[in-house]
Amino acid sequence: MKILILEDDKERIKQFKWWAYQNHQLTIVSTVGDTISELEENEFDLLCLDHDLGQEVYVESTGKEETGYLVALWLAENPERKPEHIIIHSLNTVGRENMKAVLPEATVYPFVWMNTIEEIFQIGEKA
Repeated sequence: MKILILEDDKERIKQFKWWAYQNHQLTIVSTVGDTISELEENEFDLLCLDHDLGQEVYVESTGKEETGYLVALWLAENPERKPEHIIIHSLNTVGRENMKAVLPEATVYPFVWMNTIEEIFQIGEKA
């Protein structure tokens, strides 16, 4: 499975890598620009999106801040580049809701609930 993850927290990145190290092709990026570049150039089975980036917390979804919300907006404008499964894993409740409003097909599954990549993928398939 090809997985793209937008995440900037070092501890979460370690956890994602640990979950996926054997069975999956994992690409982890920490900026909106890198995420969009990956989506333009490659196809992924699963996209996991964080909202707050740059070590910021509880950032608003203004469309001006460097957040996962900008990726959601880009995907809404470029639906042909959407992975089949999208999971919004941000802990920012308002940010998650704003991203879900733009990507209604996405599954909201906060990082603190995650146990394994397989579990996350199964949740994405059921959505």
